[in-house]
Amino acid sequence: MEEARVFSYNGIDLIHISDFARLTKRSVQSTRRLIENGNKVRKMKVFRDRSRLLIPVVELTGYPLVGPGHATGIVIISHYKKQEDGTYVAEVCKDCTYGEQLCTAAITANELEVPEGDI
Repeated sequence: MEEARVFSYNGIDLIHISDFARLTKRSVQSTRRLIENGNKVRKMKVFRDRSRLLIPVVELTGYPLVGPGHATGIVIISHYKKQEDGTYVAEVCKDCTYGEQLCTAAITANELEVPEGDI
């Protein structure tokens, strides 16, 4: 992973919220919203270290991003995919959206147990 400092805690690789926001071209505020409120599917997993919010690295590719709109009745789910320049771009995941099972990245992210840390 380029230009992101990776911390390890109990075998879990974590990155700071500002690194996650920069890599995914989101604002820190919108990333914090996913942590605190989540989306239609689930909240983003996070480890709190004092005042720092650390996000598991597997959330980069496994967190289910929900597309806008409710008219179709189908929840369009996207995941971030790593580009050559080191940034991540959201792409629709056909397995999670239309398939019977989740993709392997989503399963890995969903099954990850993240300790609470400081509250």
